[in-house]
Amino acid sequence: MASDQGLLNILRLIEVALSDPQVAADYQLATHLNRGAAAVKSGYLDSQCRNDYQQAINYFLMVNGFKVSPALIQLMSL
Repeated sequence: MASDQGLLNILRLIEVALSDPQVAADYQLATHLNRGAAAVKSGYLDSQCRNDYQQAINYFLMVNGFKVSPALIQLMSL
């Protein structure tokens, strides 16, 4: 499990990413990010949940290019 500060950083990035209308409009990505946020809020973000939202981000970036929320790029490295 990530440190408390690490979890807070992930939650902040997810919230910033979801504030982007392009991200929020993508059902698959928004669903995985919301699940990640819920896991962080519960205090435990497991590797499967993190893998799920990272795969959704990868697909989103592949389809939409990299002119998207910088928060998505940062989430990939955490």
